[in-house]
Amino acid sequence: MAAKVFISYAHEDAKVLERLHKHLAVLRRDGKISEWFDREILVGGVLDREITKSLDNSDIFLPIVSPDFLASNYCYEKEMARAMERHEAGQMRIVPIIAEPCEWLETPLKQFKAAPKDGTAISDWTNPNTAYLDIAGELRRLVEALDEGSSSKAEPSASSRKYKVKKGFDEIDKSEFRDKAFETMCSYFEGAAHEINSLDGVKARYRRISPDAFTARSKRTWSLPMPVQPCAMALVPMSLARASDASTMR
Repeated sequence: MAAKVFISYAHEDAKVLERLHKHLAVLRRDGKISEWFDREILVGGVLDREITKSLDNSDIFLPIVSPDFLASNYCYEKEMARAMERHEAGQMRIVPIIAEPCEWLETPLKQFKAAPKDGTAISDWTNPNTAYLDIAGELRRLVEALDEGSSSKAEPSASSRKYKVKKGFDEIDKSEFRDKAFETMCSYFEGAAHEINSLDGVKARYRRISPDAFTARSKRTWSLPMPVQPCAMALVPMSLARASDASTMR
C-alpha cells in the first residue's frame, strides 16, 4: 500500500514544491507514495476541513522548511502542530525538507533527521537536483521500512497472540534513537552551562555549531597562586559518530 504523504509549504515556496513533486514521480509510479498538498482541494471545498482530514489520514508529514514556512502561522501553528501531535501518538513520521537556510534548529523540528543530507538547505547545493535526488532516496528508504513493518504486523496468527515477540530495530529506528540521544545530550550541556554561569568565579559557554555537533566549555575566572588550566568539552561531529551503532553515545 502506498504511504500517504502530506506536504506542508508556504506559497512563497511553490517552485520548491513543484520541483520536489517532479523528483518524486518514480516513487509515485512504483506505488510507494501518494502525495497531498492544498492544490488538491477542489473548488468550493472548505479549506480547514479538507486540510485537517488529509493531515489526519497521512502517514508522513513533509514540511518544506524555509523562512517563509516558519513565518506562516497556518503552516507552523496549525499544520505542523497537528503533525507533532500525531507523531507523539505514534501515528505519523515527520521529515523536514530544508529548502533555505533558516532557524529551524530552534524549533521542534530539530529533533528529526532532515533532508537533504545533513540538513543542508537545497539552495546551498551547487546542483539542486542532487539535493532533490537525496530527498527522494531517503523517502524511498523510509516508505520501504514502513511497508516492511506493516507487513510483519499483518501476519500474526490466532495461536501466536499469547506470545510476545521481541521488537527488531531497523536503520531508521537506530537513526532516530541516535538523534534523540544527541538532543538529550545537547539539552543537558546547555542546562549545565546556564547553571554554571549562575555561580561566582566560573564561566561556561554552550554553542550549537551544526545539526550534528556542539561545543561546551567552562573555566574559572578568579586568580589562584598556581595557574589553572581551563576545562574544555567538545563533542565529535555526528559525521564520525554515525559510523557506530544505535547504542553509541554522541
